[in-house]
Amino acid sequence: MERLLAAGLLALVLNLAITAALMALLRRIKARQIVREQGPESHRAKSGTLTMGGAGFAVALPLALVISGAAPGRHAWFAIALATACCLIGMADDLAKFIWKKTEGVKARYRFVLQLALGGAAAWYVLRFVDMPTAIRMPFGLVDLDLAWAFVPFVIFVFAGTLNSVNFTDGLDGLLGGCTVFVAAAFGLYLARTGGAAAREFLPVLAALAGALGGFLWFNAHPASLFMGDTGSLYIGGLLAAVAIVARAELFLAVAGLLFAAEALSVIIQVASFRTTGRRVFLMSPIHHHFEKAGWPETRVVARFWIFTAACCAAALMAFAR
Repeated sequence: MERLLAAGLLALVLNLAITAALMALLRRIKARQIVREQGPESHRAKSGTLTMGGAGFAVALPLALVISGAAPGRHAWFAIALATACCLIGMADDLAKFIWKKTEGVKARYRFVLQLALGGAAAWYVLRFVDMPTAIRMPFGLVDLDLAWAFVPFVIFVFAGTLNSVNFTDGLDGLLGGCTVFVAAAFGLYLARTGGAAAREFLPVLAALAGALGGFLWFNAHPASLFMGDTGSLYIGGLLAAVAIVARAELFLAVAGLLFAAEALSVIIQVASFRTTGRRVFLMSPIHHHFEKAGWPETRVVARFWIFTAACCAAALMAFAR
């Protein structure tokens, strides 16, 4: 327990220091957010806010694990490596945006191909190094489901889906960072209860993730002086997906992170409806923008989405209590 607390606290302090230094560099290279014109009017004031802040917690997390003495084993370092690869994809996207002065960075098809490749790497790792690799844990004490031949496409779907769902959630000050702290805490409680190698491997990682995001929220709380950018959102998505896949807990993540899925689903529904009928289901997507358009202040949307995520985490812990 002491090492977990040390990892979390050290990650928080390290990220505060790293991010403060990072912001000076970001100002120098003019890494500032470009807000799309179609967004809510209130977001126009966010144009010019520093971005790529996710690089701070991507560095602070592994440093905290090593310095605190809570350095995990092979499974966890693989998850961190996979998340770092996702972080680099996001960083390339963020750099392209402010270099080209556009709201779109690297083309979506290129990012998607890389995501599929990383999902394939996750599937290979599980098949090679994890016991009972093709079985996923079911809720309510049901027998584990063996996916057999469907395992590889399932893992690739989970990995790419989590990356994009988490990325869609990053749209309001403090939203993704705060929600991820809840999910990381719930994941830690779940793994601690189930025990085994996965718990020993991932508990310090999840503690460090929560702590590092606490440090980031110091700068990202409304009104934000720094955004995590795709650099940060893809790192978070990659880490959560990798932990869930290696720990064989994909369904737990689906319940605890239901908000992430709802954000992605709102985009899919909006696009499908507009292309087929010419009508929009939501005032704007992702769904957090719908509530802004409906008149909710940004801080209210964030607070209520945090509450919703906390409830989903509690439901996940109850559903997978065995």
